[in-house]
Amino acid sequence: MKVHKKIAIAILLIAVAVAGYILYPRKFKVREDEIALRIQMDTKEDIGLLVYDYNIAGHDYSGGISNADRSLIGHDEELIVTWNDEELKIKTEEDIPFKITFRIITEYTDPNYENNYPEGITVYLDPIEWTAHLGEEYEVRITGDSTNGYEAQYTDGA
Repeated sequence: MKVHKKIAIAILLIAVAVAGYILYPRKFKVREDEIALRIQMDTKEDIGLLVYDYNIAGHDYSGGISNADRSLIGHDEELIVTWNDEELKIKTEEDIPFKITFRIITEYTDPNYENNYPEGITVYLDPIEWTAHLGEEYEVRITGDSTNGYEAQYTDGA
């Protein structure tokens, strides 16, 4: 009898936790000292990695996103990248010219610091640019597929 009570309580606690997460999901909020980029994947298939080369306030950088468990990035996944003022060497009152070029690596391959990947699985997207500000979040939607190509679109809905 005691075991059944403990199981019932455990199930109730799990149900409450799940309901809380569904009703009150954690929402990302950009800090005042950073720029955030929300990337909405809207592709027909999953991808291996998402690599990006970007220029912020005249400084060139490169980065990327992959799953630590080596799984593919979902075709409908939402990704968030943040950069703070210290790493970008910018001041808070500046308008910040921001230009980014995405590369889709169509198959999973181990990430590398040089962001060099085989040409046969690398698809370059056209660059997009806007003026950014610290404390703001921006949105990009990536659409398409490996047959017809991919496109990155800046959306002003952030």
